[in-house]
Amino acid sequence: MKAKIFTIITLVIIIALSLNGAVTAQGIQTPARSTQVKSEHGLSSSTKTEDDLSQMTASQARNVSLIGQIGGAASAVAVHGNYAYVGIGPRLVILDVSDPVLPSLLGQTGVFPNYVRDVSVSENYAYVITSNSSLRIIDINQPSDPFEVGFIDIPGHAYDITVAGNYAYIAGEGLRIIDIGIPNAPKGVGFIGYSGGGGCVVIAGNFAYVAEEFGFHIIDVSQPSTPVEVFYQDIFGQMAVVVVGDYAFVADYFGDMLIFDVSTPTSPIYVGDRDIPGGADSMVAAGNYVYVANYSGLIIIDVTWPSSPVVIGSYDTPQNDGSVVVVAVAGNYAFVITNGDLLVINVSSPSDPVEAGFFATLGTHGSVAVAGNYAYVTTSNISLHIIDVRTPSTPFEIGFYDTPGNNYWVAVAGSYAYVTGEGGLYILKYIPPLNVYLPLAHRNP
Repeated sequence: MKAKIFTIITLVIIIALSLNGAVTAQGIQTPARSTQVKSEHGLSSSTKTEDDLSQMTASQARNVSLIGQIGGAASAVAVHGNYAYVGIGPRLVILDVSDPVLPSLLGQTGVFPNYVRDVSVSENYAYVITSNSSLRIIDINQPSDPFEVGFIDIPGHAYDITVAGNYAYIAGEGLRIIDIGIPNAPKGVGFIGYSGGGGCVVIAGNFAYVAEEFGFHIIDVSQPSTPVEVFYQDIFGQMAVVVVGDYAFVADYFGDMLIFDVSTPTSPIYVGDRDIPGGADSMVAAGNYVYVANYSGLIIIDVTWPSSPVVIGSYDTPQNDGSVVVVAVAGNYAFVITNGDLLVINVSSPSDPVEAGFFATLGTHGSVAVAGNYAYVTTSNISLHIIDVRTPSTPFEIGFYDTPGNNYWVAVAGSYAYVTGEGGLYILKYIPPLNVYLPLAHRNP
């Protein structure tokens, strides 16, 4: 007969969480606020709060009204100054990263009609692409109180956005150019199609460099209303492009990075290629380095000699379930999205990057159970989160417990939560007055 092991664990973790309705580093309370809502033809005459959200998203539901929302997987990040702008679920969340070791949440928008796909920041505005192909323009003058001032629907699909001057350049089913000179009245002014979809766009001078599913394009955007393609290279599987000086680096998900001399953008010259272990999901350039995000983590490439780039450093993220899908760099830090969370990596020594900070989200959920005033949510990374849902329109996290490995299911009976996953069965209890978690028992099958 197989022996059964039942180990009593006496570890008590005391977690100091504020219950005054503020946002914690692990949880977000949703403030009610009024937001101007713009139609295709201009600002509406009325303002709406999040309580009216069901009217804004009527096409998404039938006989069901959205009351509240919290968390979601991180999917996009841009860094500007001391702030990181992170797409978390259907919101834009602003973090103070002046101390990258301890990112802290400052504010968040209301709920968008769908989850955030990409974000770009310029001066006092954040420009957000949502998965239902709309551009949302967010006033970020007060990071603690961001709010939407305008939006425009994008025909077809929209995947990537870059802002330069008074224009937003959006890659999707072609390159679409939006005039954002008047933030509350954005309007489409130019478009050029291409055969593939998705991809990435960067702007250098009067040219847009686009990497998409079927190739690499250089497009003259000196006249935004009439963009003209001046170069095309048929290359399958392109995912990302960056421009450093006179060189464009184009990467695919197969592990190849092609290098072009674009000193004359209308007549680029192929100068070489470089293998990238694990391919590329996204890339960003900073100084003489190109930072590549892929399924194994973060890769750092020295492009001091553009025709002979050298991989000089990497950071694997197995503890965060591997895949890094987005990267942004500011100063000595790289900000990456991995398994739905934000990881901060110190890259001051590019050959030896190390983890500096972490911001967990209610990312990829495993399961949820509700008992009394609380919702118990497991995530696929390491956590059980306890959410206070007494006021459904403003749910907020009051505690969490990290368990080893991935979590799969949670059930609640009485005062106890039963969590199963790669670490076995955990029996947990939440004690409200002191926010104390007492793992009563752990059984490893």
